[in-house]
Amino acid sequence: MSLEKENNARDNYRLNSIVITCAVKKKFIIILSKYNSSLYNSKLLLLFLFKVISIKVLKCFGCLCRICIDQRANA
Repeated sequence: MSLEKENNARDNYRLNSIVITCAVKKKFIIILSKYNSSLYNSKLLLLFLFKVISIKVLKCFGCLCRICIDQRANA
């Protein structure tokens, strides 16, 4: 496996973990299987979560993803 593919796989796993953590803590039941295919789709789902739930209600769970950082900077 090339280094780039390995890094993408690691980032994809991390982002999916963040999405699952946010979803579980907010008592969402989300089927993520169709979103597991790419980093792009994971980011889309994460954006969806942030748009559906008010930023004030959704607390940061310690993940340092770009969206969390941006939202905290704008808060």
